[in-house]
Amino acid sequence: MGKRLIVTNNGLLGTAPREARKGDLVCVLLGCGIPLVLRSVNQEKGTFELVGECYIDGYMRGEVLVDLLYGGYKMKDILLI
Repeated sequence: MGKRLIVTNNGLLGTAPREARKGDLVCVLLGCGIPLVLRSVNQEKGTFELVGECYIDGYMRGEVLVDLLYGGYKMKDILLI
């Protein structure tokens, strides 16, 4: 279970599971202290599977919640399977 270097669509650097691939989603779930890498299973149903946890500088200490308050991010309901 190694890690790999990733760059998000908005240019942030981080590490993610070696299994992470282009098109996976980095999410901060409410109540979860670390960002997660999710992979879409069925786009129509909005279902995702967990790839693993990741480290993204700027996402680790609640900074995303501040951006959420100011419109930088949107909340979305998903189904984790």
